[in-house]
Amino acid sequence: MKNIIIFGGIGNGTVLLNAILDINQLKENEYNVVGFVNNQSEKIKSIEGVPVLGDICDIEQILDKHDAYFINAISSVKTMKLVEKLFSEEYNLSDRLISIVHPNSIIGANVKIGKGCFVGPQSYIGQNVVIYDHCFIHSQCYIARDSKIGVFNYLAPKVYLGAEVQTDVAVYIGVGAIVRERIIIGRNAIIGMGAVIVDDVESDSKYYGQKATKRN
Repeated sequence: MKNIIIFGGIGNGTVLLNAILDINQLKENEYNVVGFVNNQSEKIKSIEGVPVLGDICDIEQILDKHDAYFINAISSVKTMKLVEKLFSEEYNLSDRLISIVHPNSIIGANVKIGKGCFVGPQSYIGQNVVIYDHCFIHSQCYIARDSKIGVFNYLAPKVYLGAEVQTDVAVYIGVGAIVRERIIIGRNAIIGMGAVIVDDVESDSKYYGQKATKRN
């Protein structure tokens, strides 16, 4: 059994927790969620009965204490930028990262999923897709063939990405957004829920609506 620490809280953290419980029912307790790390650890002491052990700055000591693996369950672009900075400048936890793929998801041939990723229930990942580290792919997402999903990306439920889409670092894509094939999405971009993306998306920008256009 592998001990796991989840970085997150009520919402995505509990989605990930419940996915792990689903896996444990099928694979006889493969994982043990020891606790959460949460930057409001002084106020939040437990999440669905699982203890909050500290905030992200305590992660190295917490992982050592519990001999645990680590996975992100975050969606805030601000938080993604913080974690990206911490991991690139301060922490080297590559050997402690673990990925969780829900058993109800469909994974195509030659898919590569990086470390510290989550793929939610009823999601479809097409052939030759590459998902880099620390990505959270929510439930009922569709990622078509030959796409590349950058580090620290968050895809909300029911996101649809056409073939050969490429996203950069720390991209947020909202619920039900649709991205046309062969689109490139820049670093730190935010795509609103229900948006329809038919042109490349600039870095550090926000796109909303149908047909989605850049908003200042």
